[in-house]
Amino acid sequence: MTGKTNWEILSFARFVLAFVVMISHLEKYSEIGYLKLITYLGFFEAVFGFLLISGLSIGKSISKNKKSYFKRRIQRIYPVYIICIFFQIIVFGIHRVFQSVFMILLNLIFF
Repeated sequence: MTGKTNWEILSFARFVLAFVVMISHLEKYSEIGYLKLITYLGFFEAVFGFLLISGLSIGKSISKNKKSYFKRRIQRIYPVYIICIFFQIIVFGIHRVFQSVFMILLNLIFF
């Protein structure tokens, strides 16, 4: 791929697409009022666009520095993931969290 990629615009587009998906999910659980207009953009198309932009981002990152890609990804994602697990323990209690230990372990291994 040649040429410069405008990451700011792609990041904003990805944010908007994620927002469309979030509102589409939220519609099933609560009254969203005027936000219902956003659901007409199509959540399937929003997911597809989000995945396309994410794939471009991952491809560029791998092509930039193939050797350290996984190391950078682990350093960026795992600390937040571990914090979320601890937050889940605080909110739901240790007993309920350990009911889903299998899923947590799968998520830790297959990032």
